[in-house]
Amino acid sequence: MNKVHNLDWLGSCWDIGSVVHLIRYKDHVSFFTTDRGSHYLLKEKGCFHHAELEGGFLSYLYQEGLSVQVPIYNKYGKQVFRYEGGVYCIYPYTAGKPYSFIEEGAMEYINQSGRLISEFHYLAENYTECINYNEMELGDQIYEVLTWIHRFSLCNQEKSKLFNRMMRLDAMEGKLPKQLIHRDLHPNNMIFNKGRFKGFIDFDMCQIGCKVYDIAYFMVAVLKRRILDHSHDDHFDEAFHNFLCNYESLVPLSVLEKELLPDVMLFIACCYVIYFSLQLYYESTAESYIKVIKYLLSTTE
Repeated sequence: MNKVHNLDWLGSCWDIGSVVHLIRYKDHVSFFTTDRGSHYLLKEKGCFHHAELEGGFLSYLYQEGLSVQVPIYNKYGKQVFRYEGGVYCIYPYTAGKPYSFIEEGAMEYINQSGRLISEFHYLAENYTECINYNEMELGDQIYEVLTWIHRFSLCNQEKSKLFNRMMRLDAMEGKLPKQLIHRDLHPNNMIFNKGRFKGFIDFDMCQIGCKVYDIAYFMVAVLKRRILDHSHDDHFDEAFHNFLCNYESLVPLSVLEKELLPDVMLFIACCYVIYFSLQLYYESTAESYIKVIKYLLSTTE
């Protein structure tokens, strides 16, 4: 990725003018401004074909009125460009920030997010070009979780309950309705500006999967944040209920989806525990997701 420290080559590929300032550089993303006063994000993508699929899907969502970052077309009429072995897309920069979901007014943002995610799912369900997307397979991941549970810092009763919940999910998840999902839909990937929603970002992981995965992923992020700030107590149940009510105002969930949603949340929290347990210096982060697991085991069946 060192080659993008020098962004002069972008002007010959995209009609954006000359790069005058690199705002920030991290991992596979560069933020920059041009001599025309515009702000962009340059992302290095892993696969040309998947980047093309993502661009087509985002264009569809935007045309249908959803606020998303759509890769801009280059001088060759494509949204994706190969350069020195890398695959790149440029997105308009979305001004704003994620909402912390713990500050004043957080409940209203959580309520609003339920409706926003349902609007995304409604459009994604009706996208006809999804056949070429990869399908999310939970079976192998659930098996890995099952092999890890004995290592979790839980009491034996909690481990037994968690094991049984994951076995139930393994037996039933194949019956959940599937469609295109974001796959990485947490509060940091929803941008607000002065209280107004500006757009969903980071569709890099988008694939076909059960839509309750997106809901569970989002709510696990909210729960983890609120547990860390000792503000979950009775408010999370209220937030969860209101979020689902707003979601179902457009996209109803089946009885099975509602029954398995807490199990999917447990599964996602387990995946986080495993991931951060394998990283150096992230023991406290892994432990925060153990707290999420304990909370869900004590409040859901």
